[in-house]
Amino acid sequence: MQSTAVSKRGPNVAHNRAPTAQTLALAIRIACGGLAYSAAMALPALWSMPASAQSATETQASVAFSIPAGSLSDTLNRFAEQTGLYLSGAGELTRGKNSAGLQGNFTSEKGLRRLLQGTGIIYRFTGANTVSLMSASESGGVMTLPAVMVSAEGERSGSAAGITEWSGSYKASQTNTATKLNLSPRETPQTVTVVTRQQMDDSAMTSVDDALRATSGVFVHDRGQNGNNYYSRGFELQHQYDGMPNPVGISSWNQNPQIDNAFLDRVEVLQGASGLMSGAGDPGGTVNLVRKRPTHEFQAQAEAQLGSWKQRRLVGDISGPLIESGHVRGRLVLLMDEQDSFVDHVFRDRQAVYGIVEADITPNTLVYASLQYQEDKSRNHFGVPFAADGSQAGLSRSAFFGNANNLTTRDYSLYTLGLEQQLPADWMMKLQYSGSKTNYAINNYSFIRGDLDPSTGDGMDIRQQSRVSGDIPYDALDAYISGPVSLLGRSHELVFGANGSTMTRNYAGSGYMAALQPINVYTFDPTALPTAVGANPYTGGYEITQRGVYGVGRFSLTDSLKLIAGTRISSYEDKDVDTGTTTVKESGVVSPYAG
Repeated sequence: MQSTAVSKRGPNVAHNRAPTAQTLALAIRIACGGLAYSAAMALPALWSMPASAQSATETQASVAFSIPAGSLSDTLNRFAEQTGLYLSGAGELTRGKNSAGLQGNFTSEKGLRRLLQGTGIIYRFTGANTVSLMSASESGGVMTLPAVMVSAEGERSGSAAGITEWSGSYKASQTNTATKLNLSPRETPQTVTVVTRQQMDDSAMTSVDDALRATSGVFVHDRGQNGNNYYSRGFELQHQYDGMPNPVGISSWNQNPQIDNAFLDRVEVLQGASGLMSGAGDPGGTVNLVRKRPTHEFQAQAEAQLGSWKQRRLVGDISGPLIESGHVRGRLVLLMDEQDSFVDHVFRDRQAVYGIVEADITPNTLVYASLQYQEDKSRNHFGVPFAADGSQAGLSRSAFFGNANNLTTRDYSLYTLGLEQQLPADWMMKLQYSGSKTNYAINNYSFIRGDLDPSTGDGMDIRQQSRVSGDIPYDALDAYISGPVSLLGRSHELVFGANGSTMTRNYAGSGYMAALQPINVYTFDPTALPTAVGANPYTGGYEITQRGVYGVGRFSLTDSLKLIAGTRISSYEDKDVDTGTTTVKESGVVSPYAG
């Protein structure tokens, strides 16, 4: 009999892994606790349950399931993901069979029994976490079947659904960025790309920008340390953290640091109009940064990278239960990342920390709180100039044309509070709040301009500014309930919710030099520039408030045909902070959704 072997943390999948062009890095990863392993299994000739397995099933804890109706194969896969069980059996046993899904609190064994009810398939526990499936009509004989193994990492429900860490896969099982419904990318009627933790690790992606560059259809407008911009299908992208609005963006328009992905489990990219969850914004789509969660078992991991231009990166990640029962769990990620550049005087130094604690207050109630902080210090550059006719001037790519005393400091802090509550009739409620503040300061800002004469090196000037600074606080809230309903003999899923955010941006500057500083590109010394004098100060700011309510349903028209339809009603206000004048205000804006 032939059998296949997979790891508890995902199947061994071969991928074409090309090194990134961003850095030549040597990554050393050390994982402790819950190490991935593989085991080969064959169906036993005798279908008796070992005493140890029987004891384990008798003491199983209840798990909150919310598995929608679908094919039996898909529902068993989702069941295995939440329970951590290995299910082995003949693949043809589930072919062409459907399941009504599983909603409510069950032990692993009772849940499996409910899923298999009426299918003609029976099960046997052959170990504490291994289950064999077989046809009820053939259970009296000895069978030789091709084994099918389904793998998972622990219990997954609520916010833990769709976790990709340790999956060993570039494929995500679930995503809810588009509609709040937990759907596979195939079931979502829009283009959804998920960059998993495995893909980020294999390709040495150290920032969200790296993940977005690997996403088909997304364009990252690289502006060095001056803040990148992100586009899909010609339009800007909106941003979320764990499904909550993130109005400040991710490094967008030089507002906050380039977000490091050491904190992330995955990056979900929804392309196309995303007004159902985002409200106002461009129709490019939404980038949802889904962060790591605490694990039920202890694990620790360290990562080191050494790369070109003195890149030095250290990451420490520790997670596990904080009390013996495992009802309180925590995770801490620490990061240090420093690097120079092929351009003289240019550098970027980063320090960051992420911590989260979650607790099972009751079997049906989960609360959690997290804090994330990152600070980047850098010196930016704008490249070398072309000749006045647009041709290459023959300048070294390492040449720096700016103030060598320039320093840009950007930091942000983000804290989150959350509650997940299982409700009667298999419904679920989720509440999340996040508060954030970004600070930025650019000292001795400078840029080059003019018409270069390559024969003499003249024709260029440098303009400077003493200081540009600002702060951007925001508050965001997301609340929704979801669950099944029965109508016309079929099971359907509904979601009702509301979200919103208020972001304020305050900015100030001083010290524009009235006259330009002429330079010769062949003799220019960045360290000899005069310091810009703080003069001509200015201040300003604006506040943007968005609110919205939404509802969406996934309606089962037939076993193979589903309709997703919903709508959002939004309000939007943009006002000047100094004068209090409202520049834009709209309310009652309807955004329909169907697919």
